[in-house]
Amino acid sequence: MSRAAVLLLALAPGLAAAQGPDPFRVVDAEAKKDRLFWTVTEVATVAEQVAVEVEVNGVKRVEFRTVTKLVPVTTTRAVELNTVKVTDAAGKAIPADKLAERLKEPAPVVLVTGPVTDKHRALFKDTTIFVELPAAPAVPK
Repeated sequence: MSRAAVLLLALAPGLAAAQGPDPFRVVDAEAKKDRLFWTVTEVATVAEQVAVEVEVNGVKRVEFRTVTKLVPVTTTRAVELNTVKVTDAAGKAIPADKLAERLKEPAPVVLVTGPVTDKHRALFKDTTIFVELPAAPAVPK
């Protein structure tokens, strides 16, 4: 494998993250007590100490080195139902009580940040539930 290919593979996760969050994320969500719950699995970096046997001037000894690993982390997220806009495929608002009925058991919903255009809504079935999450606060530079 060429050096350029290795560099591209190493930078690929960073390049994808630089493009911003996923515009559409399909998750299994459940409504309980005026809140919407869903689970997300993300990759986190973890630093770990590892014992390595090295030879220095003909003498073997053990050194400890820090290595970084990528591990999947599953977290449950929640949001108050009155802070999000929930719509169907036609763009019609779904009241909180109707949503609670439809999401008694975990069911697929589409999470979005910001409004969904009609051309994007047309890609989904009529029974699709869209949840417009509030935009994350900007990070100061």
